[in-house]
Amino acid sequence: MFVGLTLLLLPGAIIATVVWLIRIQRGRKLLLSTTAPLVTDPHSARVAQQHASRGAALALIVELGVLLLTLLMAGSQLAVPWDRGLGVGLSPVIAGILFLIVHLVTEVTAPRPAGSTRTAQLVRRTPGVVAPRFLRWWVWALTGVITVITVLFGLTAEPDGVTVGYHLTDHSGSAGVYPGWPYGIPILIGSLIVLAGIEGVIRLITHRSAISAVTSAWDLALRRLSAHRMLRGAQLPLALTAAGLLFIGGGTLRGLAGAQTPPVPAAAIPLYGWGPVFMWAAAVIVVTAIVIACIPGTAPAR
Repeated sequence: MFVGLTLLLLPGAIIATVVWLIRIQRGRKLLLSTTAPLVTDPHSARVAQQHASRGAALALIVELGVLLLTLLMAGSQLAVPWDRGLGVGLSPVIAGILFLIVHLVTEVTAPRPAGSTRTAQLVRRTPGVVAPRFLRWWVWALTGVITVITVLFGLTAEPDGVTVGYHLTDHSGSAGVYPGWPYGIPILIGSLIVLAGIEGVIRLITHRSAISAVTSAWDLALRRLSAHRMLRGAQLPLALTAAGLLFIGGGTLRGLAGAQTPPVPAAAIPLYGWGPVFMWAAAVIVVTAIVIACIPGTAPAR
C-alpha cells in the first residue's frame, strides 16, 4: 500500500521537476532585459538567481531519487509486513531531510556582496513575509495530521503495536498491519525533524546577505521564490508520510470491521467505521500534494 501511494505521488513530482528545470533554463535570460530601476548589476543578480535555482533543482532531484530508490527496493517485497518495513515507512522523511540539507548548503553558499565598498538596504524581513503563507500552513497541517494519527493509532493498537483487535467475552480477533507506537513514534520524530528543518531553512533564506545593486523588492521576490521552491518540495515527504499512515491504518480498520462473522458490535472495534474515511483522506492528501508540487513560483520581475 505504501508503494502504491508512492507510485501515485512520484509521477506528479517528476513532472513538476521537469517543468521546474525548463523554467530554470528559460530564466537564465531573465535578467538580461531587467530595467535599470530594478537591477543595476545584472551579472550579480543573475549569479544569485541561478545559484538559488540550481540548488533548488538539485535538492528536488535528491529527494525524488531517494523515494525512487525506496520504491525499487520495496517493489519485490510488497508483502513485507509493517514491522519489518520500518525503513520503507521512514524513507519519505529521510528524503525530506536530505532535501533540506541541500537547501541549507545552497543558502550557506549563496553569493555575498563583493568589493571594497558595499551597500545594504535597511529593510526588515521576517519569515512570515518571505515564506508563502499557505505553503507554510500546509506543512504545519501535515505535521499535525501525522501527530494526531500517530497518537490515535498508538492508543488503539494491540500490545504488540502492529495489530488492532476486539475482545468479547466469548471470542476475540485482530488484524494487521497497523501502525502503532513502535512505528508511529520513529516516523513522528522524523516528521518533526523535517518541520524543524523547514523552519530553519526559511530563516536562512530570510536573513541571507542581500544582493548588491538590486532593489529591495527584487531581492524580496527572489527570497520568496526560494522559500516557495523549498516548501513545495518539503511538503512531499510529509504528505506521503501522512497519507501512508492513514491508508495503512484505515485499510486495516476497514478489514477488521467488515470481515467478522458473526458481526461484532461496533463498540467493540476501535474507530469502527473510520477505515474508509482514513483511506479517502489519504487520497485527498496525495492529490493535494501533487497539485501543490506543480504550482510554479513567481520569478523576480523583468
